[in-house]
Amino acid sequence: MRSVVVLLASLIVSVPLPGLADTIVVDPAGGGDSTTIQGGISLADPGDVVEVHPGTYSETIDFQGKNITVEGIAGPGVTFLQGPFDGPVVTFVTGEGPTAELIGLDITGGDTTSDGSYDGGCIHVSGSSPTLVDLVVHGCSANLGGGIQLAESDATLTDVELYGNEAVLDGADNWGYGGGLYAYESDVALEGLHCHDNDAARGGGLMFGYGTTSLVDAIVEDNAAQRGGGLSFLGGSHTITASDILGNAGAIHSGGVWTNLEATVDLVGTTVADNAAPDGAGLRVTDSVVVLDGVTVEGNVADSSGGAFRVDSGGTVDVADSLFEANTANFGGAGLSSESSSVLVETSRFTGNVASSSGGALYLSDSTSEIVATTFDGNAAGGDGGGVRVEGGTADIGNALFLDNSASNGAAVHVFSGAIGTLSHLTAVGNAATSGGSVRVTSDSQLLLSDSIIAFPAEGSCISVATDAAWTIRFNDVFSTTGVEYSGIVDQEGTSGNISANPSFVAYVADGVYDGDDLQLAVGSPCVDAADPVGDPDPNGTPPDMGAYGGPDAALWDTGGPPGDDDDDATDDDDATDDDDATDDDDATDDDDVTDDDDAAVVDDDDDDDLITGGGPECGCTAAPAPRSGVLWLLLAGGMLAGRRRRRSRGSAPLVVQHRDSGESSCALP
Repeated sequence: MRSVVVLLASLIVSVPLPGLADTIVVDPAGGGDSTTIQGGISLADPGDVVEVHPGTYSETIDFQGKNITVEGIAGPGVTFLQGPFDGPVVTFVTGEGPTAELIGLDITGGDTTSDGSYDGGCIHVSGSSPTLVDLVVHGCSANLGGGIQLAESDATLTDVELYGNEAVLDGADNWGYGGGLYAYESDVALEGLHCHDNDAARGGGLMFGYGTTSLVDAIVEDNAAQRGGGLSFLGGSHTITASDILGNAGAIHSGGVWTNLEATVDLVGTTVADNAAPDGAGLRVTDSVVVLDGVTVEGNVADSSGGAFRVDSGGTVDVADSLFEANTANFGGAGLSSESSSVLVETSRFTGNVASSSGGALYLSDSTSEIVATTFDGNAAGGDGGGVRVEGGTADIGNALFLDNSASNGAAVHVFSGAIGTLSHLTAVGNAATSGGSVRVTSDSQLLLSDSIIAFPAEGSCISVATDAAWTIRFNDVFSTTGVEYSGIVDQEGTSGNISANPSFVAYVADGVYDGDDLQLAVGSPCVDAADPVGDPDPNGTPPDMGAYGGPDAALWDTGGPPGDDDDDATDDDDATDDDDATDDDDATDDDDVTDDDDAAVVDDDDDDDLITGGGPECGCTAAPAPRSGVLWLLLAGGMLAGRRRRRSRGSAPLVVQHRDSGESSCALP
């Protein structure tokens, strides 16, 4: 029996078993299989692990088409790969896949600006899809991707730091894309990226051309470029989630983010703060579709327009549940400036934004705009439109709050230069206009104001109408205790359903501070059930109330406030009869959700610089050698593999790819 067991054991050991990994030890002191990383790669077969011990390695490496793991076992703090500044330091150009892993190295010393290759400076990836984890990439230069270039790649990057890299213009003053990283026609997933202090002509930190991108939990800060100091997107479909875009600078425009050439970009739960540029300091959207969901945009500074945001050339922007705070612009639109574009803003807040000229929060020029269930408080304009300036185009503003905004004219809303402003269910209180009203319409524009409360102006009249302006004012409460209610037209009280009475809010103190106020209507308010009776009812089924909390879109407000009208409390009476009846309970069957319209608009081509049509040589795959195998090898390797640090990896859902005919590019690689 013993002989049979020995015979079986010998047969098992000789049977080849696929997928068993060998470990090649790289030790600069000579204690391993190789003293160089490239030597270890040359010894490795697919599936093997090249274990790199601490030290400084002065060399360049090429994965040679092998799906292997090269790992600095002690991490990038003590494991350094130093190139000679005459090409990329690390190369993946032979069809490597996701199991080609580079982990735990500090990489520097790459420069491709003089060799005409247009390869990435530190790491060059073309036609391959490696996994890059726990790397520090710095001090490299290229025309495309100073730190890393990804061309036609499905690479995954996790916990990578990029700093001090540069993408420079070539001899013909072209390119200079992506100081930290440039990805072209690639579907990439990046998580835990820290990209800082990089420089480029476009995309100082990161630049993505077409393809798809998932950027999660990233910090992009203190980068600089002529356009797109932090990030730049040309075409493609991209998502930024739970990230911070901070302190970046654009010399020409777009300090934080720039999108162009029909790009589609979603920002979710992200902060864009303290960026600077002449235009679009936080974000600039050109000929693209951008969606903001739960985004904070604060402290950005524009020398001209669009402190937080500038939208132009047919761009489309949808904003929901977002905060725009303390942004500034020298000209207009400290919160958001739009020109010849489409803008939807809902359930958001603009607070403390300041424009030296017009449009303290929003400057909407020749655009199609819709503003719903949004708060404007404490915004200021040196010219017109402390909250919103509408210049040409159309603007529908409904269920909005305007509190303590200031301007020369139109402290809350200014309708100007042939614009058509449709304003309904507004609540505007405490606004200050030095030479006009809280709401102002000029003689060449049209105003329809209905179902609103315009009250308690801190300065100026409630409503100011220029001579010969087209206007309809109906079913509003226009009330002032200290000043003029109407200027430019006769008092409208008693006509077309208009009243003048204290609206009786749940809680309001004229102290210039919005926090702590509750502008819902108290029980017995004259504005309850007093809006246009033929309009759609309030969410509780009663006739519509005046003000921001009336009408069907009042359901967009998550009020949760004290007793009063539409307070979502089943124990409170929501009508003037004080009967606490069961029909006024706004119970959980009411739909308080916001339906976002994220459909991409058709936008015209931009005539700005064209995109590169390639990112590196196309290389075929090298056939991989047969792996080592056998039960004996498995037993021997088990101890080493068990002690190996677990490699980190992540997956991402595929994104929709938007491709563009490369023939439209005017600049090709030499």
